[in-house]
Parts: sequence; C-alpha cells; structure tokens
Amino acid sequence: MELLGDDPDPEIARLVSASAGAAVARLRLLRAALGPAGPARPGGEAQALVRAYLEAAAPLRFDLGWQVGADEIDGARLRLVLALVMVARDALPRGGSIRVALAADDAPGLDGLSVAFHGGGAELAAETRAALAGQVAAFSPRTAPAGWAALLAARSGTAIVVEVGVDGGRMAT
Repeated sequence: MELLGDDPDPEIARLVSASAGAAVARLRLLRAALGPAGPARPGGEAQALVRAYLEAAAPLRFDLGWQVGADEIDGARLRLVLALVMVARDALPRGGSIRVALAADDAPGLDGLSVAFHGGGAELAAETRAALAGQVAAFSPRTAPAGWAALLAARSGTAIVVEVGVDGGRMAT
C-alpha cells in the first residue's frame, strides 16, 4: 500500500487487499499441509483454514461440506486432509463442491478419511492419479500435492483409493 502513495484509488486498494488476503489464506493452508504434523487442531479451526483457502480462489466458487467425527484432528490426519483438498480443488477448474468426511480419531492410522469433489468439468488428470498411487518418480507443480498425500498415507501404512466418475470423484483411505 505504501507504493500506491498517500491517496490510493479505492478500487486499487480493494484489489491489493483482496490479493493479499488470498495469498495469506493459501500460505496458511500450505504451512499446515506441508509443515511438521504438530499437535491436534480443533475441527472448526481446520474447517476455517480450508474454507479460507477455497474462498481465495475467487471468482471460482466452492461449496465445502465438512463431516468430522471428532472435536480435534491430529496433525498427521490434518496434513493428509489438506493435501487431498488441494488435489480436489485443482480437479475443479470451474468451481464446485468439496466434501470432507473424517471418522473419529479412534479409527486406525489414517483410515476413515474421504475427500470427494464434484463440479462441471471436474477431472483428476492421469498424472495426478498416478501420483496419488505413489507411482511417480518426479513431481510437477500440479502433481506435488498428490505425491505428498501418497507419501503421508504410506508413512501411516495405508494407501489412497481413487474413485472417478462423471464430473467428480472421491479420494479415500
């Protein structure tokens, strides 16, 4: 804002503010998804993190469904949920809906986790599906979240099952 001078155009100031807010939302989600697992987080806090990330994709619109069977989500499960949300968001070029379902924390390992997506033109690219299956040696910016999700799942002794349908799909452990 300092670069705009003392009397910035209100429209420019609004655009700069919106861009900064979107960047902060993306960075917060990336820090939580890619950083150390850390302690458990309240489910509401995790949901707010995902919602802010999806809202940062304006003008695309996303509907978030959130069904979590526990008050808190442990760090390992949260990182996997966030990585799969990034994959789902990337599979929705025109916006759509993302549904997160997570069983109670007493489910073994990372079991009981599901991220579904649906929207016009939704598609998981072949290289993304391969990365989710852990079958990619070198990752691109598009496949990195999927590869990270596969690595997190493998570390916990599980794998990601991918179901693809017309204009949508589901990734689950």
